[in-house]
Amino acid sequence: MKFRRLSYFVSILLLFPSCGKSVPEEGDLSVFAVEPKLVNVDANGGRVTVNYSIEGPGIGNLANVECDAFWVSIVKVYNTSFSIRVDANDTGADRTATLLLSCNGVKDKKIPLVQGHGELTPPVFRNFNIEVSGITTSSASVKITPKDASVRYHYSVVRASDLKGMSDQDYIDFMVNEIDRLSAIYGTDPYSFLNLNTCSVPASSLMDDSEYNVMVFDLDYDSEHNPVYSGDIEKKSFRTLRATRDNLELTLKMSGSRLVVSASGSGTYISDVVAAELVEEFESLEDVAREYVKTVRNANYGDISPSLHKGNSSEDYSDYLKEGTRYVAWAVGYRDDDTDGGLTTSVFSIEFTF
Repeated sequence: MKFRRLSYFVSILLLFPSCGKSVPEEGDLSVFAVEPKLVNVDANGGRVTVNYSIEGPGIGNLANVECDAFWVSIVKVYNTSFSIRVDANDTGADRTATLLLSCNGVKDKKIPLVQGHGELTPPVFRNFNIEVSGITTSSASVKITPKDASVRYHYSVVRASDLKGMSDQDYIDFMVNEIDRLSAIYGTDPYSFLNLNTCSVPASSLMDDSEYNVMVFDLDYDSEHNPVYSGDIEKKSFRTLRATRDNLELTLKMSGSRLVVSASGSGTYISDVVAAELVEEFESLEDVAREYVKTVRNANYGDISPSLHKGNSSEDYSDYLKEGTRYVAWAVGYRDDDTDGGLTTSVFSIEFTF
């Protein structure tokens, strides 16, 4: 799958009265009240929110926010606060910047910003705290807490192997495009795919014994409905549990176009025949089997039971097989269970040319 890199010019959405350019007499000026008065940021950088208000006739207006440092970006401005993103400091020395607040009828306010250099260490979390608990073979509980409660964000739980070859920017661009596509198809507002504040959700229909990433990034839309995001993404990795093993032995043979599987044991299993060149795209036959499970569930509204076998089985593949082509026939124990489901044996396989 190819992903097209998109670039967006991110502008601040002005939701409140605009600040003009004319300057009144000094005695008529309102003033900014700012908290904190000095912005301290550690070497890791990240997103920082500064609260402010306007005291005097200009109360309620929206400030213009600027910064004189290339390593500080203005993310969002409201009439009570603004957010900035500070790059990590790998210069080996402390550095300073100045934030400037201005507005028609309000005296300009300068806010000093200091970033330490310290040893760069992975922060506990930068913009989002991600917690994963209650992990089973097919599910987990996910809790996401944003550092800034005003930030809208999108999250998803993605199998690590599905992210192979994708950069963070590729992933964000892909998801933004998917949100736009699904919004158009279903006639929904793109905000219905976003979250605010703390979100606690179950992650279900996961593959057993597999590594997953919880992916979270900020996302909003401007007045022209263009996506606005910082490009930062945070991840939390976890691995689902391995299903309890079954004492099941499976023997495979091809009889013409039929796959015949002899089972020794009482457990259930799944089987299939796949072109060898397709198998080579996966890291293991276990991954082939899990992809098969995902495909069957997607086609049957989550139900895998129509493809489960017990005891000996025989299945015809005449509509799929082509003469002279190399194939892999495989079978593996599989248990359909909410908390202990998944592959229960190693994968048994044979190769053949039809």
